[in-house]
Amino acid sequence: MTISILFVHDALKTLCKLADVCQAWCEKFSDDDESVISENTSLQENVLWTYLNGMDINVKQILGIIYLLCSKAVKPTSTLEEKELGLGSAKWYFSCLRVPGSAAYSVYHPNLYSLCIDCFYIPPESKDAWNEYESLLPLFVEALDVLVPLLSEFHFDRDSGTIEHTIKKLSELAASDVSKNDLNFSTDFVNMNKKERRRHYQIAFVITSLAYQGLTSLMQTDLNGEKDYNYSIILSHLNRLILCCKATSSPIPHKYLVIKDNTVAFICYNLNCDRDFYSKLSQAALKRLCIAVNDKTEFRSVVADSVFTILYNLNTEDIAEMIHWLLLLVDSSEIKDRVISLEILNLLLTNFKHISCDGLDEDLKIYLTPLPLVYAVLTRCDDTSPAVRTKALGVLSQSMEHVLKFIMETRDKTDFPEETFEDNPEREYTVNGYHRVFWYELNSFRERLDEIASILVRRIEDNNVTARRAALQALEKLITFDLTYLSVENIKLFLNAAMDSNVVVRKQMIQSLTAVLGNYYDNSLVQVYWIKCIFPLVNDPETGVQGKALGVMEEQFLQNIFSNDHTERDRAFSLLNHLSNGQLLSYKRYLQKAFNSWKSENKLRYQVVGQLEKHFGKDKDKCIWFYLSIFAAYSKLPSKICSYLEDIEKYENSENFPDFMDLILKVLGYAQNSLPEGKLRDIGDVFKRNLLQFVIPVELIPITIEVLHKIEKHLENQEEFSKFSSEITEMSVDCLSQFVFERHLKNTPSEELIAKHLCVVKEFCQISASYISDEIILILKTFISSNINGSSPVPQRITPILKAHAFATLGKILLQEEKLAKEILPMIAKELTTS
Repeated sequence: MTISILFVHDALKTLCKLADVCQAWCEKFSDDDESVISENTSLQENVLWTYLNGMDINVKQILGIIYLLCSKAVKPTSTLEEKELGLGSAKWYFSCLRVPGSAAYSVYHPNLYSLCIDCFYIPPESKDAWNEYESLLPLFVEALDVLVPLLSEFHFDRDSGTIEHTIKKLSELAASDVSKNDLNFSTDFVNMNKKERRRHYQIAFVITSLAYQGLTSLMQTDLNGEKDYNYSIILSHLNRLILCCKATSSPIPHKYLVIKDNTVAFICYNLNCDRDFYSKLSQAALKRLCIAVNDKTEFRSVVADSVFTILYNLNTEDIAEMIHWLLLLVDSSEIKDRVISLEILNLLLTNFKHISCDGLDEDLKIYLTPLPLVYAVLTRCDDTSPAVRTKALGVLSQSMEHVLKFIMETRDKTDFPEETFEDNPEREYTVNGYHRVFWYELNSFRERLDEIASILVRRIEDNNVTARRAALQALEKLITFDLTYLSVENIKLFLNAAMDSNVVVRKQMIQSLTAVLGNYYDNSLVQVYWIKCIFPLVNDPETGVQGKALGVMEEQFLQNIFSNDHTERDRAFSLLNHLSNGQLLSYKRYLQKAFNSWKSENKLRYQVVGQLEKHFGKDKDKCIWFYLSIFAAYSKLPSKICSYLEDIEKYENSENFPDFMDLILKVLGYAQNSLPEGKLRDIGDVFKRNLLQFVIPVELIPITIEVLHKIEKHLENQEEFSKFSSEITEMSVDCLSQFVFERHLKNTPSEELIAKHLCVVKEFCQISASYISDEIILILKTFISSNINGSSPVPQRITPILKAHAFATLGKILLQEEKLAKEILPMIAKELTTS
């Protein structure tokens, strides 16, 4: 049968007009006229169905047309026109059901009603199907405008199947709007002016709001079954929206999260409207949610957040019972049950709410306190399952501050409610990991903290990467909480983590140890291990780890050192102080690597270095010169800093003069181009005089000669420098010759003086190979040779220190003379193995 046989004019418009006629008849009678009509003959003559009978139009004929059009619409192969007519017919049928007298004329048929409900078809998420669906949305709204009031006024003969089918379809329609999660469930969209509704709201938003309004009608009416049964069915369907069942993989698309938020808001809205009625049923739904959750991280997080949000809208007793149930679930044999319960416990701990226990059963009061939650999490940190253990450690690391706070708050309380357990002789209570009873049996606050520390020490060596990372984070917070746990043993765990094979652990180590440094900025142990752990990571094979290490180093050495905050500045200077001393001097190369990276990234700003000038003379001079000795290698220095180089002689009487002067000379070597030529000549003359008088310490001779060479080269005094070089080299060779061969030796020179002469020869021979002579080679061979006549006093005078200097000098000379190296290297090798 074709549509044209049934309708002369436009079929859809005709159906809509028929529905409007029915609506007009609905408005003609009040809601309580229905029962009167069946008894009053005069009223029966005034109802629509009586008029239709008078025109030989039978109700069955109308229902047959509706059935025909709806059955075509719900077929998989139906066209867009057939779907439109199906929705129009559904609207007509819903309008017919609302017409007074419809019950007397048997207008309601469960199968036909279900068929009309099926016309609200939501297609699979394909582009073509969705475009077609969007064109049907206005008809969805028109049909829902009739259906929603019908649900609160029509009696479905307690047909539970029909009610469940309606709930299922409305729950699907509740997911129509995916754009925003700000539904107002108190707004009556059915009676709102249609023009105003179209002007202020998107059509998908209206459908979602109408669907929720329809569900609310079924929850609040006694016409169609028990309200609590209807609500439980509604919750079972809404749970699917909270579980994001349509999302097949992570990350969950945003639209499903919006749907979830709207669903949770709807449940909370109804709880706030009638908490006494809805609370217990909602609690049961939350339990089903926990059991049914998808065992994937993002899905668990979404469900846990939903459970937490709804939980605190329940009655106090139901909240306590739900938490008790979660504590049973965390001890479940199923791994996924333990994990989801830990996820929820994390939210309860980090967002703990104090609820009045007035009138609550004594056995339940303990579950409104944080202690059982804390002990449950700590117990699972030693779980046999890596997944559970890792999750528990993650919870502990995120909520560590709250955990420690809660344990501390209850340490001195004697009237604190106690948790009761059933006796189970098979349970193990002497070690952690089996049951939280273990924690209740610990006698003191310190014992509990010590046990937490023991857990973290064990878990930092866990096989699971995430567990190690979480344990590091938790250890950081424990150390920050109590200085007692800032021990060498605990801080060394960060050093082990710095060498961990996994990138995530190394990154976490950087973050956690830097946080500890921020809290204990003046603690020498933390400062030393911060350098030991983080500095080597600038050479890490993973660029991500390199970047993180460079980031925290940049904060200290390019930001804090110039900070106006004295705490930040003192922390940076303390780190420099450790670096400039012998114990950690080898780590200087990592800082140099960092400065090289910052130079390539244009992060070095020489202007800010001038701020260090105000700290000279405040016991920070050595640290400043150490910093400048590195900075100057990669960037020029401001003039006011360079001016301090013009009077370097004032540092000669300072404490640790050699170390101090070495740093200044290094800075001078880089910054000599910034000094006036006249001042450079004066400095060069001082260096020459001190070198000729051999008053410069041995360790400063190499850097002094190097800087002098740079100065003379910059001043273009190469000829004068050559004369000086020849003079001092000849002087040193004569002294060494007299010392070794006992020529014209009146007084035996000191070991230090001979070492200085060897050092001078070494440096100038490296500058120019022209100073290398056979006499020098012979002298050096004599120094290192072990085959000297035993009766000679020379062996006694050549101490191990002088021999070492001779080896170094000969080594540098051989780098200049390849032929000579081939001749002498075998001898050096022999002497090194026998001496």
